[in-house]
Amino acid sequence: MKLITHKDIINLNIKMEECLEWALEVYKNKDKYILPPKYSFVPKEGQFCNIMPSITDNKSVGGVKTIVRNPKNFPSLNSKILIFDLNRGGGNLFRLLTVTGLLQ
Repeated sequence: MKLITHKDIINLNIKMEECLEWALEVYKNKDKYILPPKYSFVPKEGQFCNIMPSITDNKSVGGVKTIVRNPKNFPSLNSKILIFDLNRGGGNLFRLLTVTGLLQ
């Protein structure tokens, strides 16, 4: 498993335009992916946890993104993306991206 931190992502110096192109590409082809509705729960007012699963168009990679908000924490938002190799029996985790503090 490889852990990719927020700092690792920032150090890639990916331009916002490129991120928007990626998002547009997925949006245009969303019917090719398995994108169930997100599951969201609110344990207390002002807090939430969103869970968003997905599987790629060739069914070889799956992922789960979580976003947790707790206004008592700083930063108040925390996100994790787990990426699984579905071709290796049982869907072995092979990437973990962690992002904090993008939105305050």
